[in-house]
Amino acid sequence: MGGGALRWYIQLDPEIAGDWSKLQRAMMDQWPGRDSNVQGASSSMPTPAAAPEPGAAQGSDIIRPTSSVSVNSIKIGYIRVSSPGAGVLYLSAMVTNVSGRLAIGTCTSRSQALVVQFAVGCVHNPCSMVILSPTYYLNSLAIAQNGHGPLGAGSIEWALLVPFNSQQSGYNAGGLVQTAIWSVCPVDNSIRAFWSAAGSEYRLTSLLASHSGRLVFVSNVNAFRAKFTVPYTDADLVFEER
Repeated sequence: MGGGALRWYIQLDPEIAGDWSKLQRAMMDQWPGRDSNVQGASSSMPTPAAAPEPGAAQGSDIIRPTSSVSVNSIKIGYIRVSSPGAGVLYLSAMVTNVSGRLAIGTCTSRSQALVVQFAVGCVHNPCSMVILSPTYYLNSLAIAQNGHGPLGAGSIEWALLVPFNSQQSGYNAGGLVQTAIWSVCPVDNSIRAFWSAAGSEYRLTSLLASHSGRLVFVSNVNAFRAKFTVPYTDADLVFEER
């Protein structure tokens, strides 16, 4: 799997990517006419037991099942923050107190940057990231809801990037801090965050606060910007291997 097919698969809704029958239908919509003998049926589509190999001549762009995308390897490195006009930024190893929480900010040098580790897997199965440096008891890279209302569709609430000890379950009443939220694209190493609430999953958008250099994560960019007058610029997170 690679090229345009991989990029298409990465952008799929997780609900479609995780359901083989829905994935089949999506593939047939994406690549119609690959088999002239198929009349709306899925008989020629790859199955979990017989997916096409990367070198297949016909239909080699067709996506294989989710499980075949997983790669059992560990990556260690830094997280770069890309935002218009901000220069080169990384997630910082230093933390600051924001509303009673230890929040992770940004820095301009790798020597001051946070070092993280994660297991490479399927982009539609968000993973946790372990904080390797600095070494202290807050060892997971997490997102903590900061407002009173829930994140989700139409929400004006926002969340902070925080270090967290996932063993302290009592501190996380109501699921206000989540760690298994990160998805790293194997094509360009871009990082996306997904928030789970009330049985649904929402992709969060990362924004950079120009006045503080801190990141906030929101589920509804337009609603958030309509409420807050402080300038926030779009920010992309990218993994850089050490």
